[in-house]
Amino acid sequence: MLFSYMLVGAIFILIGLILLTRKKFMVSKMYDASLITLIWISGIRFRAIDSMSYYHYIISIGMIIFFWVTFRGKYTLYNVNKEMVSAALTSILKEKNIAYKKIDDSFVLEDNDNKSISYNQSLNTVEIDLKHIKNLPFYEEIKQGLINKIKEIDKRLFPFIGIGHVLFGIVVIVVVQNFLK
Repeated sequence: MLFSYMLVGAIFILIGLILLTRKKFMVSKMYDASLITLIWISGIRFRAIDSMSYYHYIISIGMIIFFWVTFRGKYTLYNVNKEMVSAALTSILKEKNIAYKKIDDSFVLEDNDNKSISYNQSLNTVEIDLKHIKNLPFYEEIKQGLINKIKEIDKRLFPFIGIGHVLFGIVVIVVVQNFLK
C-alpha cells in the first residue's frame, strides 16, 4: 500500500537526477499528465482501497482524456531559458522561409492564418505551445528542428527544477516512511 507512494517518490528522484545532468531535452506535456495520473492512482491505493471502484476508473479515464485534449501539442524544454528557445525558433523559421512576427513570448506565423507558437519560462524550463500549428505541413520539421537546435546550445543553466524534483521525492519517501505507517 505504501509502496505506491514510495514508487512516486523514487520516480521524482530519478527525474530530478536526470535533470541534474544539465542535458537539454524536450518532453511532451503528456508525460507530466501521466505522472499526475500516477500520483492520483497512488492516492487511491493509499486509502486502503484494494481495488479501484467504478467511480475511480471513470475519474482516471476522465483525467487521461482531459490531459490528452489539454496538453496535445504542448511540450516542456528542460535546462533552457526563453532566450535560447526564441533564438532557436527564429533560426528555424528563417531557414524554412516562414514569415513571422515576434510579439512578446510568441511567434505569429503571418502567411499561415496568423497561427502562433507561444512559450513561457519557469525556472530553467520553457513550456512551448505548438498546438496551433499542429495541422500545418511543417509542424514536424519545426518540432524536430527545435529539438536539434536546443541540443546544440553550449550554454549551461543551473538545474533548479532538478533539485526541486529530488527534494520533493525525498520528502515523499520520508513522509511515507515516518508518518504514514
